[in-house]
Amino acid sequence: MKAAVFYGSRVIKIEELEVPKIGDDEVLVRVKACAICGSDLRGYKSPGFKGVLGHETVGEIVEVGKNVKRFSVGDRVAIYNVIGCGKCEYCKLGMHTYCENIKGAVNNGFSEYVKVPEICLLPLPKQIPYVEGSLLTDSLGTPSRALRRINITSTNTLAVFGLGGIGLNAVQLARTYGVKKIIAVDILDYKLKIAEKFGADYTINAEETDPVEEIKRLTGGCGVDVAVEAVGDPNVELQCVQSTRKGGTVILIGECGCLTINPSAHIIHRHLTIVGSWYITKRDYFENLELVLEGRVDLRSLITHIMPLSKIAEAFDIFDRKREGVVKVVIIP
Repeated sequence: MKAAVFYGSRVIKIEELEVPKIGDDEVLVRVKACAICGSDLRGYKSPGFKGVLGHETVGEIVEVGKNVKRFSVGDRVAIYNVIGCGKCEYCKLGMHTYCENIKGAVNNGFSEYVKVPEICLLPLPKQIPYVEGSLLTDSLGTPSRALRRINITSTNTLAVFGLGGIGLNAVQLARTYGVKKIIAVDILDYKLKIAEKFGADYTINAEETDPVEEIKRLTGGCGVDVAVEAVGDPNVELQCVQSTRKGGTVILIGECGCLTINPSAHIIHRHLTIVGSWYITKRDYFENLELVLEGRVDLRSLITHIMPLSKIAEAFDIFDRKREGVVKVVIIP
């Protein structure tokens, strides 16, 4: 099979690899689409890295192990990235990210075939095209889990910092949930325009305007009830905290590594709640399916580029360097 092998330092080569051999509890999936995630850039850029990336993956089952009961050859599936132990209470609830014995992750989506444990399979309805389905698990799932964790309501005001796929989905989910005032922050005007389309009431270009001061002006000097950090940058993290009212909530989903601010000055004395949120639960996936099938969430408008596996090096360059108005790039093996 053909696969994109990453060698770090922005080097990608299309190579011929063996089709994976599946175990009794696994299936073989022919990959139909795999979206590029911001976290893929770490392996793409890191010197010395070698491997096949890709975890926003959907496809069709072409082979099943003898112990697989819930899925069959021909089924359309999305792949849940985190491999839980399958035995603990968290895994039984479909909360693999809480598992204390995580076994690994399902990557290798930038190839023609991938083997997947049955526990990581999610049904993909035929009404949802594969290209759009690739955004269901991570790009839509991550912000939906975060907003549901804090029980966001129509009475809240919200600021989203960083308008990649996750941040833009946070904006449209907030609108779906009826949030009364949504403020979107980024440094690229084309992303701010998409945020407006998705329901942002106000947009701020952080290179032209101090986002903290502008958010305070838009909220009567108090700050927002909830700020979402979807960039992975310590400076933006601080701006989120400073933009939140006393007693408010800051959601960290950008994975910048650690909270780098002074807790006494910025959290304790201002009574802030800091919420970390990673990926999704299976319940989130099924709730999000309903939002998409009902037309309340638009995934197609986020997909700016659809490219074949043979052009994956160009695709990553476009995504990394923010060329051509890029938001989400989907690779079709």
